[in-house]
Amino acid sequence: MKTILEVSLQEASKAQDAIRYSMLRTELNQTSTNVWELPTYDMNDGYECDGDEELKDEIRELFSACGISEEEYSFTDNETEE
Repeated sequence: MKTILEVSLQEASKAQDAIRYSMLRTELNQTSTNVWELPTYDMNDGYECDGDEELKDEIRELFSACGISEEEYSFTDNETEE
């Protein structure tokens, strides 16, 4: 499962700067102007990892501090091929 963060085009520049100047820059992989991939946490024991939710919370806090409202971005979970 891969989680995708998509930000509206209007807020993409602000989000890009916020991520670039935060500790999250090493965690997120930018795939296009307004899309980032969150890291995949591989848990072989089938346990649902909380790392994904914690990272989403950090992104929400960062964006809130930068004035990006929750209506301007979304998280989508995509199945990955094994």
